[in-house]
Amino acid sequence: MTTDHNIQHLEFLFKNGGFSKILSYIEDSVAFDIKLGTDTSSWLEKKNFKTKPINIKHGVRYRAAATSEIEDALSKVSKLINTNDAGFYDLGCGKGKVLCIAGMQYDYDDYVGVDYYPDFIDIAEKNLKICDIMDVNLHLGDMINYKDFKETNVIFLYNPADNIIIDQVRKNIQKYSKKSILIYNKPIHEDIFKGWDIVSKKTSDDPDYCTTILSFGFNK
Repeated sequence: MTTDHNIQHLEFLFKNGGFSKILSYIEDSVAFDIKLGTDTSSWLEKKNFKTKPINIKHGVRYRAAATSEIEDALSKVSKLINTNDAGFYDLGCGKGKVLCIAGMQYDYDDYVGVDYYPDFIDIAEKNLKICDIMDVNLHLGDMINYKDFKETNVIFLYNPADNIIIDQVRKNIQKYSKKSILIYNKPIHEDIFKGWDIVSKKTSDDPDYCTTILSFGFNK
């Protein structure tokens, strides 16, 4: 990320939360990369994408989820299911931060990351290698076309797209999986999952620290 982008990023953070927001970003994003040598914390606006995916108008700028929010949600889910029997999917995986954390801390049966921007898939592959996580299927494509779910799944979304895309993702999950737990960080379109069971709901004045965990198919 260039100096201009860094300045714009910090200005955005300050405008939306002052110095506390900047501090949170350093502690919950930058520190992760410094510790591991990965590249996940730098933002990228859609206008700066080198290529333009078909559904880019429905997507959002690249930002990585907060480390503590990821870890807290994964810990809660690990108490609900046997991770050895479930697939883990990050839809809109970006540079692979969530996959790195899940792969380092838990033993899921399968790991899949889906993103529509080729550069992110390349960076995610490098980050996973740095974290010594090799058994991950990175899928270049739009999340609305992904249907290869296992019988039991844990799916992570960090506000990756608008309501049109999220609704189609919901339909695919319900059609192609039997049981799924959804970790929805910054759940702007949570109402789309109104037929699902709410397992956990964490709220905050900062939307990046709001996470709803929902389940589908477990009560059948």
